[in-house]
This record gives sequence, structure tokens and C-alpha cells, in this order.
Amino acid sequence: MLILSRKQQQSLRIGDCIMVTVLGIQRNKVRIGIDAPKEMPILRSELQKSPLAVPLQASIARAIDFIKP
Repeated sequence: MLILSRKQQQSLRIGDCIMVTVLGIQRNKVRIGIDAPKEMPILRSELQKSPLAVPLQASIARAIDFIKP
């Protein structure tokens, strides 16, 4: 595992098409933003273990496609 320190508004790049940015830090929570192709599934690890994860991920992808112009 690679461990990095980042400050607010600093980013890191994963490969050629994924950018992770620290948006905010408050108490014990870090808000991150992830820029990635829409075909790339991004799922929180606690949801990935859920039996509903695959249908939930598909529903989210459909909702995002619906609201994008």
C-alpha cells in the first residue's frame, strides 16, 4: 500500500485518467473528489461487500446518465 500525505485542494493522479483531490478536512472526516471516466466503477468499500452493491452501482450509473445533458 502506498501512503501519501495531501493537504486540502491537493491532488494525486492514478494512471492517465483518474484524479483524486482532497476537497476538505474536518475533524475526523476527509472529503475527496474523484475524476474518472464514467465507465470506471467507483464504490465505497463498505458497499462493495453488500449483496446490493451490484444492483445499486447499476442504478447509480443509470441515474447519472439520465441527469447528464
